[in-house]
Parts: sequence; C-alpha cells; structure tokens
Amino acid sequence: MMKILITGGKGYLGSAIAKNLQEGHRERTIIIGSHSSKEALFENPKNFTYRQFSFSNQESLLTLCEKVDVILHLAALDETQTELNPENALHVNSLGTFNLLEAAKLKGVKKFFYFSTAHVYGSPLEGYLTEEAIPRPVSHYALTHKFAEDYVLSNNYKTLNPKVTVFRLSNGIGAPGNLNNERWTLVVNDLCNQAITKKEMLLKSSGKQYRDFVTLADINKVIAYFIEAEPSPKITGLFNVGSGVSMQICEIAALIQERCKDNFNFTPELIIPKTQSAEDFKPLNYSIQKLINLGIKPENNFKKAIDETLFFCNKVVKKEYAY
Repeated sequence: MMKILITGGKGYLGSAIAKNLQEGHRERTIIIGSHSSKEALFENPKNFTYRQFSFSNQESLLTLCEKVDVILHLAALDETQTELNPENALHVNSLGTFNLLEAAKLKGVKKFFYFSTAHVYGSPLEGYLTEEAIPRPVSHYALTHKFAEDYVLSNNYKTLNPKVTVFRLSNGIGAPGNLNNERWTLVVNDLCNQAITKKEMLLKSSGKQYRDFVTLADINKVIAYFIEAEPSPKITGLFNVGSGVSMQICEIAALIQERCKDNFNFTPELIIPKTQSAEDFKPLNYSIQKLINLGIKPENNFKKAIDETLFFCNKVVKKEYAY
C-alpha cells in the first residue's frame, strides 16, 4: 500500500491531483496535509485521510511524514498573499519547505516532489526557457519559491533519500478537484467565472502577454509517471511542466468565448482597457523537452479544460468576484 502525502491538498491544484491519484487506485492511501482541521469538500471525502500540521512545529511535521512513501509538496502562500506579507511567505514557502524536507529525511520518505513556478525565470515570461536558463525572480512570490527550490535540490547531493524533484509549473487550467476553489485570481479561472456570472470578461491589460497554459489533466499525467517510476537520476532534479504551446491571453479569452457559445449559447463580451492597448510582449517558448525525452507528451486539450472550468463555475460559484 503506497502512502502519498499531499500538502496543500485542499487547494486548486492539490485537490485535482489528489482526486486523480485516488481514482481507480485502491492500493494507494492519499493523505491530505493542511493547516486547517476542516476537511475539504471532496465528493468522496472517505477516500482521503486528513492530517493537520504546522511548518513551525517540527513534531507535527514528523507526525505528518510518518510511514509516508511519497510527498507532493504544494502548500504555499499564493502570489497575492505573498505580496501582502513577504516575511510570512518566507516563513511558509521557503523555511517551511526546508523543515518539511528535514522531517521527510528523518522518516525515510523515498520521493519528495516540490511544486514551484515558472515565474522564477523572471517577469514578463518571454523567450526560450529551458531548465538551463538563469532564473531572474523579481517578485516576492518567485523569490520564495526559488529559495525553496535550492533547499530541496541540494538534498540530491547530500543523502540517498528522499530523492527530490522540482516541477516548475506554467499556468494550469481546468476545474479543481473539490468544491471549495479559492483561486479565482488565476487568469483562466477568473475569465471563466466572469463569463458565467457576468456574461462578460474584463481584462486587466491588453491581453497581448504570452503564456504557456497547461491542463490539469496533463499535469496529472506527469505526476502519475514520476510517482510510479523507479527511482533514478532521470526523474530527479528540475523539470519544466507546461504544454510547450505559447498563447496570448486574448487568445485564451477568445477560446473561452467559443466554449461559452457552444455550451451555454451565449458569447461573453471581451472588454480590453483602452489605456493598455499599446502594450507589446515578446513570444514565449516554455521548453518541456526534458519531459518529452521521458516519453511524456501533453495532450493539450484546452477546450476540455475550459469546458470543465465553465461547468464548475456554473454549478458552484454563488456570487460574483471582483476582477
């Protein structure tokens, strides 16, 4: 029986990963690690075990890692929370990761996966970005993740276990795994929410920025491969996780319009601030060649991911969120 701990397993991405890892796998025990004692609103809550912990309490971290085989570490303050309180973000995102890794080593955890962000490469994201590119983090959010990356990757040179892998995620899209999604600041989530609740989509900018959007289904495919793979140098270290497809925000907004028309028979108006119309951005090529070399190729079914998000908003969202 493989025991998998997911810190941040109640969050947008963590809940989707938890749900996918549990479905059809009775030989797995999924442990949701959270600061909150309140259980997440999963459709089948009995499929998960919940453990409360604190990054500042090493005893609670040791208990959290007890008899765990694999850790997926996603618990972190998001970009908005980080910018509001950078000092707390350093404590949670960076030092908290270090403390969790130390507990994992003491408890004999075999694999440790840390979920970082493409934003460590800089802002705006542009040009050809491989794992060899020099990171130039400028925001507190990106900096705290880069510090955490350095902590965990150094473990591969010091000890036998756990083997550490860092995933630098691009922009995920798709419906969350539970009913309590709070990540409406993510651009596709926000645009889908606006489309359903307001029948319009107001951009914050010209929409000409390039992004690499990756579906949660394709992220889950990556996670499944790495969890099942035999420990070896080829699955440790640093990996970009994305679609390998560069798309402007206005293009993804147009796709949302198309899916609203097909699914709900209306086309939300796209509103672009005139004051931002002169902005221009360089193209982005977010390389995922390291994953492709392992035989992992994304399906890039953006329409399905957007449909899932729109139907989630139509079913769950009860109020309008200010953009």
